[in-house]
Amino acid sequence: MSEEPKKDEGFIEKVKDTLSEIVEKAEDILEKIEHKAEDVWEATKNKAEDVWDATKDKVEEVWDKTKDKAEDVVDATKNKAENVWDATKGKAEDVADATKGKAEDVANATSDKVSSLKDAAEKTANPDEAKS
Repeated sequence: MSEEPKKDEGFIEKVKDTLSEIVEKAEDILEKIEHKAEDVWEATKNKAEDVWDATKDKVEEVWDKTKDKAEDVVDATKNKAENVWDATKGKAEDVADATKGKAEDVANATSDKVSSLKDAAEKTANPDEAKS
């Protein structure tokens, strides 16, 4: 019977050793998993930051282009309005000048007619003076 307890003790030692090795391997695996998880987390975080920076840059670029385009539209509209104003003002000046010229022509013709009528009336009123 003395052999059986020794056998049991040797078996128990082997089981303890095997379990210790399994625990060490499990700890190593766990440590590797933790390192891998940290690496994955860092890579994910870096990628997210890169995406955020790229998105922010693109938004700023689009904003700048939109702002520039809006300024171009405002400038073009302002120039067009100024051109319309200048053309309208020029046309109005042309119409005013033409109207003034026509009015002067009518005034001169009226004045000439009045003078002619006055002369004719004087000749009719004083027929003797008209002969001399």
